[in-house]
Amino acid sequence: MPNLEQYLEQGSVVSFLQRAGMAPQSIQHHRAFASNWGWDDGTSAYVTLWMHDIHDPHGIPKWSQSDPSLRDDLAGQRGSRAAELYSILVRYSGRPVRVILQKRKADRSKWRSGLSQARGLDPVAWYPLVEGDTVLLQRGSLPGRRDVSVDGQPMPSRPPSFALRETRPEQGKFRQRVAAKTGNRCALSGAPQEVCDAAHFPWADWRTDNQAHHGVLLRRDLHAALDCGLIEIDRLGRIIVSEYLASMSNDYRALHGREVPVGEIVSD
Repeated sequence: MPNLEQYLEQGSVVSFLQRAGMAPQSIQHHRAFASNWGWDDGTSAYVTLWMHDIHDPHGIPKWSQSDPSLRDDLAGQRGSRAAELYSILVRYSGRPVRVILQKRKADRSKWRSGLSQARGLDPVAWYPLVEGDTVLLQRGSLPGRRDVSVDGQPMPSRPPSFALRETRPEQGKFRQRVAAKTGNRCALSGAPQEVCDAAHFPWADWRTDNQAHHGVLLRRDLHAALDCGLIEIDRLGRIIVSEYLASMSNDYRALHGREVPVGEIVSD
């Protein structure tokens, strides 16, 4: 994760809003600023985030909030503040947002007062994206969507597979058959079979279809991504990668458009 603390300093929220370029007439100097505020001056959006609420999967800082109207743990000013912030981020989905970072005082007894140890304006824009009833905010780039592929097409709709959690019929023979198609290596990464699973193609029924043309050997993380619908394999063996998975790593992005062998039935 980038060292966001390097941007922290002493200063008021108003001073950082001014530095970020917020329209002066939109700044309410009398307002009691606290965490998770949002502002919209009609052309740009600005938010404050507590640094301890920011997560960094794969080194990319992210923050998220579910729809406050669906939560029962928010009330009063805290609830209205969360609703306002959520509404602003929904309106600015896909557009850059400026973020004021806040770090809490070390003394936890003062957390309820919302007192910050330090604040800072992140020079890098953040980008919101709405997924269901949750808004995601990602630093530096738009978060990838799970339901859209890297070329902008909808991901095929299907229920997630839970085959990894259940015992498959003829699992041993099925593994031998699909592994033989790719020399006992992952069909996409070339990883050795010791770190691979025999994965069924999405259109195959893992309970009954156990011939070589029903699946392929995949590294375990790729098999998990297939089961979750983050990647797809069409009937020609072409790989479709979701925006979300591609945003996690260029290695995943590079898989889009590649092909795995569907192949013929291999006799025992």
